[in-house]
Amino acid sequence: GCAPEIKTGSVCEFSNSFDPAMASTDRKALGTVNSSRLPLMRAGKSSSALNATAPAAPAPAPAAPAAKLSTTLKRKNEEEPAAAKKPATKAAPAAKAAPAKAAAAAKAAAGAAAAAGKRQPWDFKGRIEDMEKTLADADVKKSEFSELIATQNDRILRLEEQRISLETNLTSTEAQSTMAEQRCRELQSTLDDLRDSTRREIAALNDTLATTTAARDRLDQQLRLEQQEVFSLKSTVSRMATESLGIESQLRATKVALEAATDTIAARDAEIAGLKAVVARQESELAAAAALAREEETTRRKLHNTILELKGNIRVFCRVRPTLAEAPSSAISFPAADKDFKSLVLSAPTDANFMGKTGTKDYEFGFDKVFQPNTSQAVVFEEISQLVQSALDGYNVTIFAYGQTGSGKTHT
Repeated sequence: GCAPEIKTGSVCEFSNSFDPAMASTDRKALGTVNSSRLPLMRAGKSSSALNATAPAAPAPAPAAPAAKLSTTLKRKNEEEPAAAKKPATKAAPAAKAAPAKAAAAAKAAAGAAAAAGKRQPWDFKGRIEDMEKTLADADVKKSEFSELIATQNDRILRLEEQRISLETNLTSTEAQSTMAEQRCRELQSTLDDLRDSTRREIAALNDTLATTTAARDRLDQQLRLEQQEVFSLKSTVSRMATESLGIESQLRATKVALEAATDTIAARDAEIAGLKAVVARQESELAAAAALAREEETTRRKLHNTILELKGNIRVFCRVRPTLAEAPSSAISFPAADKDFKSLVLSAPTDANFMGKTGTKDYEFGFDKVFQPNTSQAVVFEEISQLVQSALDGYNVTIFAYGQTGSGKTHT
């Protein structure tokens, strides 16, 4: 057997056999009671679906366990057939069918068991009463749930009607909004077209204004120029009128001078004829002098080249740069006896002797020409100017400078 109270989701049996039909019926009944709360949790479900689901629980669900209990009582209490056939009804008819003593004893035992919180295993009648009481409570809860479901269904219907009304309003509002948006787009397109046309017209007017302004400026400038030209012409005309009077007087004087000049020209023509004869004679003399000058120039070139060859076709000059202020004393000196400036003396230290003493030794070098530190550029050019003349005469001349970095090659 199981506990006397019925729990949600459990099936109580009072025999050794299991009845699937009774278990399925009890599960459906309990599932119907629990599913009565579904309309509260599924707000999105339609009212017609909820109405179809809510009354799915069969009302006479407790009849199956009552019939099963009556069969069990008949099998175990054969001496009381009348009491075992009516357990599915209320407790009062079952108590009337039993003998007074048995009923009193059963009630006393049931009361004692109820007071103790647990019925005796043999108190089937008390258990049946407990189950009937539980079923009655379940019926009350079921009716409460049914009322709650009806209330919720009404509320769902009202909400559904409100939703339909809101959807209708929303559809109408969306249609109006669509029409308004389309109208706005049309107005915006018209406004954009008007703006574009206005911009084009303004641009055209600005171009026309700029062209007109430029033309006006040009005309104003041309007018000013023409006015200035007219003023200048007027002053020129007045000046020319004044000058014409002077020119006429000058013309008369010029005629007189022309007559005198004609006489002078005749005299000069005779003089020019004599001068032409003199010029012809002088030209013949100049040609003879030019031929003589060419011969003399040729002779000069030959003599000049001969002189340079006698001096030497290859000549080596030495130019000494002035000593820098931060440099030590110069090791180069010039002999006092050299009046032609063609040699220099280089003083160099010698190696240490056997006593460890060092000294200096002079080395004299000779050149075609030595330019001392105080020699100017003009003196250097004077020495090579004859070579420049040879180059101008058509001879090949080469002049080059060599020496260490900073010795004055580029300067020279």
